[in-house]
Amino acid sequence: MYRTYINIIFLLITFHGFGQDQLNPDRPGESRTPELVKGYNLQAELGFRKEKIEEAQYMYQHPEVLLRFGLFNALELRVKLASQTIRDNISKAKLNGITPVYFGVKAKILPQHNWLPSIGALAEVGVPSLASGDYFVTGIPFEFRTLFNNNITNRFSIQYNVGVSWNETNNHTDNKQWMYTISPVYKINDWQLFVEQYAFLRNGTSAEHYFDGGVQYFFNKDFAIDVAAGAGLSEISSSYYIEGGLSYRLDFTR
Repeated sequence: MYRTYINIIFLLITFHGFGQDQLNPDRPGESRTPELVKGYNLQAELGFRKEKIEEAQYMYQHPEVLLRFGLFNALELRVKLASQTIRDNISKAKLNGITPVYFGVKAKILPQHNWLPSIGALAEVGVPSLASGDYFVTGIPFEFRTLFNNNITNRFSIQYNVGVSWNETNNHTDNKQWMYTISPVYKINDWQLFVEQYAFLRNGTSAEHYFDGGVQYFFNKDFAIDVAAGAGLSEISSSYYIEGGLSYRLDFTR
């Protein structure tokens, strides 16, 4: 038991340097950074989104909120929820309310070493009982991603993710899907620009491919705003989306 405690303390000391001083949001776009929110910091990320799913059918998130709390600089606890409306302008049918609330954890596995990327892992599970009636499902949604980042220079980096999710619905079909993202990021003083390509792949259907890009402006190390837009590249993809939001961090150690 004594050795176990020593190993835990050593692990936490090893991870202590993994928290970043600069705000590093998980928005906009689909790629997630392997970097964590610093220990005993609370980070709120809020975004609004309009997406054209298909002809005359639109999805609105108003808003989506992600809360991230750093734990000992070694782990990050997360809660994600969204107020969402899906509307068909022809049939006038509408779904409205809160989607399943997701609880998750992110861990930093390895820092970058020379040409080897920094690596993280993200796992999130949805709770359907916390959703509104229009979005209630009988299964348990789940997502797991492995997160990578290569800092090529002080200004240029490449983020990329691979993962799998189970997006349960009430029709009891196999909704497992694989996904990947790749996103070059360039920093210019207080600005950060990105482009991104990502895809969702499911058994029995063609893949959804997307291309997007956006910009963030950092007012200081704790506050940033962003805007992004993207378009579908395959037949079953949504036509386009636009989004904007903000990220803010509270440091409880000050």
